[in-house]
Amino acid sequence: MTLLLSKLNPFNYLVGKIFIFFWLTMSSTVVLTYVTTYHDFSQAGPQVADSVELSHLDQVEKRVFRLSNLHPNRVRRWIGPPRNGDHAILYDLQNKMWYAPPHLIHQFKHERLNEMLSSRQSYRWNEEKFFVIGPKKATFNQREYLLFIINRKPPTFFFQVSRLPLKLKLMIELLTTALFSYILAYSIARPIKQLRTTSHHLACGDLTSRAHSVAKRNDELGQLGKDFNFMAEQIERLILSHKRLMGDISHELRSPLTRLQLALGLAQSAEGEDVEKYFKRIEKEANQLETMIADVLTLSRLNSETQHLDIAEMPLKTLVSPILEDAKFEAHAAGKKFISGAIPDVMLYVDAQLMASAIENVIRNAIKYTHDGTTVSIDFQCLECQNQERQLMIAVQDNGPGVPSEHLDKLFDAFYRVSDSRQRKTGGAGLGLAITSKAIEIHHGAITADNLHPNGLKITIHLPIHLME
Repeated sequence: MTLLLSKLNPFNYLVGKIFIFFWLTMSSTVVLTYVTTYHDFSQAGPQVADSVELSHLDQVEKRVFRLSNLHPNRVRRWIGPPRNGDHAILYDLQNKMWYAPPHLIHQFKHERLNEMLSSRQSYRWNEEKFFVIGPKKATFNQREYLLFIINRKPPTFFFQVSRLPLKLKLMIELLTTALFSYILAYSIARPIKQLRTTSHHLACGDLTSRAHSVAKRNDELGQLGKDFNFMAEQIERLILSHKRLMGDISHELRSPLTRLQLALGLAQSAEGEDVEKYFKRIEKEANQLETMIADVLTLSRLNSETQHLDIAEMPLKTLVSPILEDAKFEAHAAGKKFISGAIPDVMLYVDAQLMASAIENVIRNAIKYTHDGTTVSIDFQCLECQNQERQLMIAVQDNGPGVPSEHLDKLFDAFYRVSDSRQRKTGGAGLGLAITSKAIEIHHGAITADNLHPNGLKITIHLPIHLME
């Protein structure tokens, strides 16, 4: 219910605010125009009654007529209660007598009233303490009367305004419309100015700058503020990630280069068989450098979406069978086991080399971290999603130490390793799962990591149906 009321609230939409403020401006213009053209009863001389006043006389006549039918003797005295502050005043044309409420009768013996008795038109004029409209010839109980209306209500606000000088009335109208227009302009300009200031700070290097006050609004400008904050957060994250990546690359390259230089120095001073040992060490470090640089370039191309994808249709068995055979051999050599579930007979539409590398990275990590003598398993399953789409699920489980819960979200970040030490024995440069995650994302899939109980880690890959036939 609250959500519905929020959606129906026009102040939650910029178009609603513009409409309402413009409507108020136009309404105030109409009202003030009416006020400035309100009848000025303070004029000294009588003025011909307009259509509204004549209609009012007719209504009072009908009221008195109904009263004369009910109480014939009451008409002349007119002791009935007034309506809307109006009193009816009667002048008997035959007896030349005035009939009015007792407390007012003495006020009507006025020269102007006597002057109006012979008038064939109805007029309006202002007396000292009341307004008068009339006369109107009327017949009650077969007697002819002249009907007048007197209103003793205190002057209304509109009447008081109408008595102001014309220049002052125009000034009030201009100030009122200007006030509404300023409120409208300010409500639009203020958040835009805040966005401009925040964007300037962001452009000057303040990555923490956010348009929080604008984002609190519920209209379109509020949505723009939320989108701006989201954009600023993404920019901050990307720039900080870039800085961190550059630092990690520098650190990771420095370690093998240092070892390579050390091995080279030792080789230069060594003799005989020791020289051959140091040359092998140099070759190993050079290969590691080459692999790391290749991984960095691959990840960079995937992130910048410049990686050429050779998308083709391929059976799942053809894609994963060589990987599973290599995994069994590698696990056996390390004193571990590797088992695979049944492979569904489905077709994938993927870049075979990139997808094979992604799956292989997950399997090799599982074999590397599972405890000696334990088993790594991989299962394949076709799932029916809620939106009637099918997905291929690939789940790889190990029996290793797992990952602390607070680190699971960072597991697929570049150069991330659970151990704070950056020794190579803790898991290489930390680029494999980052490349895997990006490869799965490019294929419109998803990859997640979950801890198993009592120990172990489960990596799950989902590939959507549009990759399969």
